[in-house]
Amino acid sequence: MNTSATSILDDPIAQLLLSGEADNPSAAERLYLERAAVSASGRLLEITDAFAEAGLRFLIMGGHAVRYYGIDRQTFDFDFRLSAEDAPELVNRLRRTRLFSDALLTESQSWRGADFQRFQIGVLLNGKEEWLECWFRNHLLAPFSEAYARRETAEIEGRRLD
Repeated sequence: MNTSATSILDDPIAQLLLSGEADNPSAAERLYLERAAVSASGRLLEITDAFAEAGLRFLIMGGHAVRYYGIDRQTFDFDFRLSAEDAPELVNRLRRTRLFSDALLTESQSWRGADFQRFQIGVLLNGKEEWLECWFRNHLLAPFSEAYARRETAEIEGRRLD
């Protein structure tokens, strides 16, 4: 892939795959390139939309939460806090959403299975894996219901997240 391209859309290989004129580009290749053109905040909105579609209450954590407070932090994962009540059916609920119905959602082994689930949801153009990380319990955090009651409303790309 052309590493000097400033945007995915500037890359001739990407243009060929997205145009549909390549010899049988796979659906995975096309989806990969379409996803790569989405900004980090756009991808965050896709994931929060999927959570809302699945009926999940959530809190944004990690690097994306830090950005809300004005600190730019590069991250390749999306960290969320969810209710422990949602843990047993999380995968099934996500698979029924438009975003994850036929997209990559590969669960990774967790060192704290009852407290934390981790899913690979993509591969970025730089080859780094894109991760969705869901915390249900953490001894450093307030109980979910308490933290959720204190949540702040954020605006991302002109959209309000409650």
